[in-house]
Amino acid sequence: FEASVDPEGVELALPIIWGIDAVHGHANLTGAVVFPHNIGLGAANNPDLIEEIYKATARELRVSGHDWTFAPTLAVPQDDRWGRTYEG
Repeated sequence: FEASVDPEGVELALPIIWGIDAVHGHANLTGAVVFPHNIGLGAANNPDLIEEIYKATARELRVSGHDWTFAPTLAVPQDDRWGRTYEG
């Protein structure tokens, strides 16, 4: 990040925006917990469990220095032919 905003030798320094895909845990972090896909969490019908999962994921993201993730998401698949409806 520091190098991306260093104006030395460049006309315009642009900061890097770094997002991470942690929709069911921070799988890019060694030792992190990977949780079930959204369809499995929804089937559990346990909002308290889901809250604990997103708190754990948030802690793992903070530890690794990430402050932006592509989660949580709300997806309502409209066509079963899509093949990835389990992610909704």
